[in-house]
Amino acid sequence: MSLQTSDEATGQDSRKIGILATYSGPLPSAEQLETYERLYNGAAKLFFDKFVEEQSHRHGIEKNESNANINSMKKYYELKAREEKSTFIGNLLGQILSVLVCLAGLALCGLLAMNGHEWAAVAVVAIPFAGIIRAMRSKRN
Repeated sequence: MSLQTSDEATGQDSRKIGILATYSGPLPSAEQLETYERLYNGAAKLFFDKFVEEQSHRHGIEKNESNANINSMKKYYELKAREEKSTFIGNLLGQILSVLVCLAGLALCGLLAMNGHEWAAVAVVAIPFAGIIRAMRSKRN
């Protein structure tokens, strides 16, 4: 980048030159490190030591974060497994109790029918079976 100007009083042209340099990275550029080293003996080593220290610190934080995520996921899946087991046991218990209610209803129905109470026997069988059929239909929907 150059800028040309003229000085009208002396009639001479003068040029001004500006240089813009950019650098991106975790450490200063080699030229900057040389400059720092000339100003302060051992400055380059300080930069490298700090860089290594910062990198180790960052890796430690990332490792802790990863371990926390892993532990969190382990707990999540443990709770999920417990929930599924609990649901399975609840469903199984419900099915067993439904069978017992049906068997008790059939037994009571048989006793009532043998003793001449046919309409009561039909009611004893129909009411529990209607409830079971309704429960099965509502779970499908």
